[in-house]
Amino acid sequence: NKWYKLNKKINDKQISEKIVLTKSMNTKVYIRVENNLNLKSYAYETYVKIDKEKPKISYSDNKLVVSDNDEIYKLQYFNDLSYYDEEEVYSSKLITYDIKDYNYARAVDMAGNISDVVKLTK
Repeated sequence: NKWYKLNKKINDKQISEKIVLTKSMNTKVYIRVENNLNLKSYAYETYVKIDKEKPKISYSDNKLVVSDNDEIYKLQYFNDLSYYDEEEVYSSKLITYDIKDYNYARAVDMAGNISDVVKLTK
């Protein structure tokens, strides 16, 4: 684990904070606060989930397949890339659907990451 020290001044008070940083993570972290007199708090344990990966989407044989490293929030369907219908799915990592009335689709995960747009060939 790497600790990073961030120093800031807020309302003329020096603030020091430390945090573990990675690209994507779902892990336990400990937070400790230290004031300008070098008094330190107890370490506070919490969980941090950072998801920067967009969902993966593909289409073949009239089946839309979507997967994500966490949870898929919704599917968005297009006929012309300017307006879309959407369906909340709150699904596990893999879903398949029969899609008949749209030309394009994309997925959004719980963190708000948006997949590439896939063409639904007919």
